[in-house]
Amino acid sequence: MALVQQKADSVYDFFYVDTRRIAQLLSQFGADGLLSELTRTAEETSETSASLNAGVAKGDYKGTGKSGLSRRFDPQWLLPLKFLDAVEDIIHRRPAEARIGQIVLMKGSMWLVDLSIMKGLLDQGVIKKSIKISTNTRSSARQSKNEDDLLALGMSVVSSIPHGIQLRMQSENNSYWASVAYEGLTTKPNDVFLMHGLRISSDWVMVGLLDAVPDPVEEPHIKEMRKSADEATLGLYAGALASMLPIIRPMMGRPENAYGVTPLLIFREVPE
Repeated sequence: MALVQQKADSVYDFFYVDTRRIAQLLSQFGADGLLSELTRTAEETSETSASLNAGVAKGDYKGTGKSGLSRRFDPQWLLPLKFLDAVEDIIHRRPAEARIGQIVLMKGSMWLVDLSIMKGLLDQGVIKKSIKISTNTRSSARQSKNEDDLLALGMSVVSSIPHGIQLRMQSENNSYWASVAYEGLTTKPNDVFLMHGLRISSDWVMVGLLDAVPDPVEEPHIKEMRKSADEATLGLYAGALASMLPIIRPMMGRPENAYGVTPLLIFREVPE
């Protein structure tokens, strides 16, 4: 597998596998769909012969018999390797040059954040207090009051949003953000947190779909125009949610300077 320069005796440690999406993509590469079970059958034939002499009767006896062995294999964990082979010619190793929706490959350091851990901190108001301290240098009292009201509303919305698992990867030049499904992880997030903290040591490879690029730098008046357009298009309630995104998304989602990726595989090579 040239994609990750696999040698014949290479072994990969898969940290995350989106089996369902990989199966859906891989099924499009064959006319018969996706292989779900592999059966190997071996059959053995034996022959027995003997001579009979019982005084009054003489004769020869010859008999044959067959025995078989059937073994069934689950090819589930072959899917990641088969998928990498199948997409080798359409994968992009430079995400900055790829288009939205294309399959990209990234390498770098990795951080895993389970936001469910933050649930208790949100309930106790710890995060809100830390944000207020960081924004305590506002010059205008009126502006500060408006921001406090918006922050309180934002915290109410944030506390009701499902708290998933987020992943950050940092390469030499780019930052990537992703949300991962719990069932795709091969290790429990709590175990990862207790062993590594947030940063998982090692050089990791992530293969996924490019879904977002870093936000363009906009002047404040452009942002205000976009906000007004959102409110006019989406209506009062959805527009109000859109107005809170500048607070909610940097706190709970993709940073403005990061690429957004839907991960399919995250793995590393096991050293010899």
